[in-house]
Amino acid sequence: MNALIGKGIVSKLSGLIDLGKYSGIFVITDETVDKYCFQKLANAIPQNLKKIVLPAGEQFKTIESVGKVWQKLLSEGCDRKSLIINLGGGVIGDLGGFAASPLSLPAPAGDRRGHPHAFQLRHQLRAAGAADSRVFDG
Repeated sequence: MNALIGKGIVSKLSGLIDLGKYSGIFVITDETVDKYCFQKLANAIPQNLKKIVLPAGEQFKTIESVGKVWQKLLSEGCDRKSLIINLGGGVIGDLGGFAASPLSLPAPAGDRRGHPHAFQLRHQLRAAGAADSRVFDG
């Protein structure tokens, strides 16, 4: 996992990351950051962004919130070749990183192709990974 941090970095993203190599781009954020920052990110990235908006606040940093993120990622077609952007501060960074990391999955298992990083969610076996995730704070 790599972190890109810096003033004005959002407007430079398309030049820093080869966005064309990803099967999908997902943004995890909260209600407050969404209101003030998401459009700037959407303007900087020409691809279709799929957004997951969580309630703001430390009290929402729970396994239930992670489960909601996993459900949304699965329903929107997230796979190992997807890019997950955590747009926000501490709670979003922690929660989004946890949700994307194969080491944090509650029930690791191999998928049908023998990949070691997978999880079972509502009887669906899907692979998840964080090998090439990017985290930034614009």
